[in-house]
Amino acid sequence: MEWYVICVESNNEERVRNYIEYILHDLDIAYSILIPKRELVERRKGVNKKVLKCLFPGYIFVNTPQIVDFYYGVKVIPSIHKFLMSDGMFLKVEEAEIEQLYLLLNCEGVAVFSEGRLVGERVIIERGPLCRCTQNVVKIDKRKKRAKIAIQLAKKVIHVQLGLDVRT
Repeated sequence: MEWYVICVESNNEERVRNYIEYILHDLDIAYSILIPKRELVERRKGVNKKVLKCLFPGYIFVNTPQIVDFYYGVKVIPSIHKFLMSDGMFLKVEEAEIEQLYLLLNCEGVAVFSEGRLVGERVIIERGPLCRCTQNVVKIDKRKKRAKIAIQLAKKVIHVQLGLDVRT
């Protein structure tokens, strides 16, 4: 099976997943949907809270061998803007890119908080998904408890922020 990307309304990814499951319930189309999420710390009114947000807001990943049937089955959903295309064909996400994404996610599809410690000027990541891809870390913001990493996806480099707690 191959991976494809659907553009949807931001913050409606779960609603679109439910629509797709409802519409394709009776059809004989094999598919799976991935909506990667991330744990972050946000400060509101002086209080730090852990929140769960989409890793790629407005995008859903679909794994199916029947992309044309899938497309015609779900194109009636109003929250779907488009399928990513290239030269008139549905754009496939390479298996290596999906594997890189899965290194960051747990079994629920969430990139949980990573933990690290400060040694001199360097941050050593000890626990969490960032341990497996320290070479992709671009920038660390200790105050906001975030690490910016570069991910190759759909033949583009995308920068995303993941949660990172740095102890001194």
